[in-house]
Amino acid sequence: MLYIWATVWTAFPFVGTLAATDDNRWFVVFISWFGALLTILVLVFLTVLVWRGSTDSGAESTRMASYGFPRLARAHPVLAEFGALALLGIVVPSICGRIRYPAALSAALYAVLAYGYLLQPTEPAREKPDPTGTVRSPLPAQRYWSSTPLATLVGLAIALLFPMPPYRQPLLHLLIVYAGVSPMSAWEMIGTVFKITTIAAIPFIVIQRERRPLESIGWRTPRLKDVVFGVAAFLMMQEVYLLTWSLALNAIPSAVAETRAGNVLYRSVPLSLSLLGAIANAIAEEVGFRGYALERLREIVGSTWLGAGIPYVVEVLCHAPTWGFHGMLLKAPMLLILVLLYLWQRSLAACIFAHLVADVIPIFW
Repeated sequence: MLYIWATVWTAFPFVGTLAATDDNRWFVVFISWFGALLTILVLVFLTVLVWRGSTDSGAESTRMASYGFPRLARAHPVLAEFGALALLGIVVPSICGRIRYPAALSAALYAVLAYGYLLQPTEPAREKPDPTGTVRSPLPAQRYWSSTPLATLVGLAIALLFPMPPYRQPLLHLLIVYAGVSPMSAWEMIGTVFKITTIAAIPFIVIQRERRPLESIGWRTPRLKDVVFGVAAFLMMQEVYLLTWSLALNAIPSAVAETRAGNVLYRSVPLSLSLLGAIANAIAEEVGFRGYALERLREIVGSTWLGAGIPYVVEVLCHAPTWGFHGMLLKAPMLLILVLLYLWQRSLAACIFAHLVADVIPIFW
């Protein structure tokens, strides 16, 4: 039944993309739609195989009610489900058509979003209580200080300050002068070491010093739904990048020039170091900025948006030394998508997957 519904829903972008774009290659769109259906079929098969037919989704009525839909949606869940995804099938191709995004990829994007919608939990994800019963989980809107506030401050310092470029300068000089390493390779090597340190230090502080579960920073066992939303976020990031790039060509030409210069710098780095740096960067930024800093600042200041905004601004500024001040602005919308994904799903795994794909693919592009 899930696959039949997905087949019907994904027919909307097949028709919509042909009407909303100038792409007359209907065969390419059809192949994309057919490929999306095959992908969904494989995902459904894996879901049934692993979970024995039990996914995170509940009955349609339960899921629709949990997201605050009106009484009509609760009384007619099938109509509400069909209408919601039909509307999505109209909106997505329209937006993609306006920014001249390829019709075939628009259909694939819709298929991912539609299937991700089906995997929505019946209730929003919440932090799981500590099984030992020794530590109580904080309420979502409650201000909370760890039992070891010093450990929390140290964790925030690592999460927010380790990626800052000034800390690399002394070691950068040593590698360039005494080891004969090229400036960009030295920059990447030192950054990778700091990021790996962040990846190791944050979980240690959470578990050993704060005595809290990793769910308190958004980590849970990765699920199929996390992969789906990670792919959807990555595709959305690419669409936003194409839109901002076309705008920057006319409005901020210096941003385009700085971005191209940054790409040249990164292409001068050896492939193995570049790949290791991309993987470490994706994991460290999500664990540090999204998981730890966002959650702990939210608990300290009592505001979700302020807790998310401070790490976001710091993360954007960290891109300025390599990509330039104007080039940094092109990165800001894509990073905002990751922030919104985390606030929506509270899943560190989904954000890591999206960020990882976005960082690794350009290396081999």
